[in-house]
Amino acid sequence: MAWTYAFDTATPAGTDAPATLDNDARTKALALQERLNSDHYFPLTGTAVSDTDAGKHRKITAQAVLSTKPTLEAGEAALYTKTVSGASEWFWEDSAGNEHQLTSGGALNVSIAEILGLLTNDTYFTAIDEAGTGTVDLIKAGKNEADDTDVAILPDESRLATDAAPTEDTQLPNKKYVDDQVANRAIGSTVTTDSDTAALAADVVYTVGSDGEVAVYSGSLSEVALYNDDVNGSTTKRRSIRSCNPSSGNDPIVSASMIVKSGSMWKCTGSFTRLEWTPFGTGECVK
Repeated sequence: MAWTYAFDTATPAGTDAPATLDNDARTKALALQERLNSDHYFPLTGTAVSDTDAGKHRKITAQAVLSTKPTLEAGEAALYTKTVSGASEWFWEDSAGNEHQLTSGGALNVSIAEILGLLTNDTYFTAIDEAGTGTVDLIKAGKNEADDTDVAILPDESRLATDAAPTEDTQLPNKKYVDDQVANRAIGSTVTTDSDTAALAADVVYTVGSDGEVAVYSGSLSEVALYNDDVNGSTTKRRSIRSCNPSSGNDPIVSASMIVKSGSMWKCTGSFTRLEWTPFGTGECVK
């Protein structure tokens, strides 16, 4: 906006009466205060600039008048604006004459590497710790011991933000997720009942809640068969046993077993002595 007080180097004129010099001095003081008060804190208290914060910056306003970077003297650096695509953008020129555009389209145009510079080799990037009393190592560049390739290295005892299971193949798994997978693959107790605690029976289709093993023991001369597939009915025969007729004594006990995968279906046909399920984890046989 227009200034209230003129700051004119042509006044006072040599022909002005000496009695007008005090008015001109006051006008120039007011004009100077008015202009300094634009970006600086330079208020009037009555007729005086007496505030102890006077001279401090309110803001920094730059006029976009440059089309090329400035020519600096040796050892100098400059912060300035230039017009880019019709907008004023901030630029920085260092003492070596390197120019960096700091803003672009209303956003910062500076990468972390440009701000901090590259870390020296085998050095962690650090941050203030949670308590605010020290620092903590975050990440550094290192070598993969297997093939000597460059990789990012986290300090020992680094952790993820939560114990949530990863949702993508490339995500880092946390300890709880790994422990859960180990627990889910542990061999559970062998049972002869289904999820309703009913005895495992012939010609019944079961769906399993985890990988596991089905085993059948029989002394029957007739065929005993184990079926397993992914469709209802379990029509694919996987194992078949039949005891032979001994020349004397009791019929021998023969057995068969098969591994079934989680979510698949199985059944057993024939007459058997014992039918059992051993889960790899905690899955049950659901009728």
